[in-house]
Amino acid sequence: MFKRYAVLSVVLVLALALGATAVLAGTFTYTSTIGSEDPTMPVVFISTPNCTGQGVLPVHYEAHAFSVDVSGNYQFSQDSTAGFASLYIFAGSFDPANPFATCIAASNSSVVFLDVALTAGTPYFAVPFDDTFNQFGGAYTLTIS
Repeated sequence: MFKRYAVLSVVLVLALALGATAVLAGTFTYTSTIGSEDPTMPVVFISTPNCTGQGVLPVHYEAHAFSVDVSGNYQFSQDSTAGFASLYIFAGSFDPANPFATCIAASNSSVVFLDVALTAGTPYFAVPFDDTFNQFGGAYTLTIS
């Protein structure tokens, strides 16, 4: 299912309820659903590709921890049901109580695309979230390459 490329590999550690799993891949695709059972955090305001400030309204999210083994630019793309999901990228750590502090990139376009410079060995977090007022959630697909 996952392919390993000699030139570029991405180490993704998915935060799962029972532990974490490491995956090596040149391109990683994750499909999931954000719903009312997912945790909430205060929204971070976005002016793509920047995180611009801390809000207070809660949004449902899912967090995916990862690191890269080669420094360089990585592409993040995300598609979601009716464009409901936006994406944050955090560096170093992810604190849902204070998310703006480590937010390095974000997009709230209906089809998310980000090109982000990442450093090998640094912990990162890709965080898809429900960017709607009603917070009904839905399905999304996140790809990192």
